[in-house]
Amino acid sequence: MIGQTLNNRYIVTSRIGSGAIGTVYRASDLQTTQDVAIKVISRDLALNPEMMERFRREGESLQQLRHPNIVSFVDAFQHEVQYVIVMEYVGGGSLHILIKQGPLPIDRARQIALDLCDALTRAHRLNIIHRDIKPENVLLADDGTPKLTDFGMANLMSEASRLTGTGTQVGTPYYMSPEAWEGRPLDAQADI
Repeated sequence: MIGQTLNNRYIVTSRIGSGAIGTVYRASDLQTTQDVAIKVISRDLALNPEMMERFRREGESLQQLRHPNIVSFVDAFQHEVQYVIVMEYVGGGSLHILIKQGPLPIDRARQIALDLCDALTRAHRLNIIHRDIKPENVLLADDGTPKLTDFGMANLMSEASRLTGTGTQVGTPYYMSPEAWEGRPLDAQADI
């Protein structure tokens, strides 16, 4: 994928990482000349209608979530059989990496927590539950601003039909709420 131009606009320059759903690349946006992050669903999952729907919902969730502490949505499109989400590029690493460097000063930890609570307040007001809050899903801008990312597990509380049935666990085990562990229906408290 590196070196390809997607949607006649994004030149893929490097691979950032991969997860359960897909791979994230860094790219240059020919229209704005800024770097962006491109998340591409894996080819195997692109053939699974439920996973494609979940990935599309991540893009839809990001479109609604305009907040300084949430990674900004740029674009979404189909590329061959794969669905692509384009987001702002956040280049300062993750909260996970920052925590591994040693204890944070209390004022810094408090500011990060308050910023993330503000981001979650925005999501919850739009009836979006993230369902996978963890240090790896908090990116840091170059100036240190935390930005919540990876809404791939997000649940729209207002939806009549949900992709995750009752009794199904969703999230990262070490960070899941008790109700998520039990497979119960989740509300905003699961993020908190």
